Amino acid sequence: MVSVDPELQATASEADADADADADADAEREATPQSDRRAALLRRAIALLARREQSRVELRRKLSVREDDSGLIESALDELAARDYQSDARFAEMLARTRVSDGWGPLRIAADLRAAGLDGSDAQRATGLALEHHGCDWLDVAREALRRRGPRGDMASLAQRRRAYALLQRRGFDGDAIRAALAAPRID
Repeated sequence: MVSVDPELQATASEADADADADADADAEREATPQSDRRAALLRRAIALLARREQSRVELRRKLSVREDDSGLIESALDELAARDYQSDARFAEMLARTRVSDGWGPLRIAADLRAAGLDGSDAQRATGLALEHHGCDWLDVAREALRRRGPRGDMASLAQRRRAYALLQRRGFDGDAIRAALAAPRID
């Protein structure tokens, strides 16, 4: 007859209990009426939107962590959009305004908006509205970014100009805007 270590037997019993608890949670979730699951999704989405604007794609991704039924998620997202709690246009404007005020260029802003699930036309419209809101153009934004974060001193040396060019390029400005910003007199 084989003797079993009591500690090993207790650990096996705990593992069985954990597996039973997981199975019970899955069964309970399946038994939960769809309307309750939808209401829980709506509450979660509203809590996320209360913190900041979210794109539809972001919300879908975050809600899919808790819910497997994509039809239920889409239904909840449709209701949020119908109530104007969630708007991709409003999200795009908020993100573009924030990025412009932080000194980011149009290429970077467009990439951030595409990463959030928005298409190019929404990105273009949002960046135009952000510039209008701030009362500036891309040259002004590039010059301000250079003033805040660029190399100090005169831009006479080639090394300083290269650093400034690289900074503006990393921040999402195109070559024309960068050259114009470097050619403009510096105001520190």
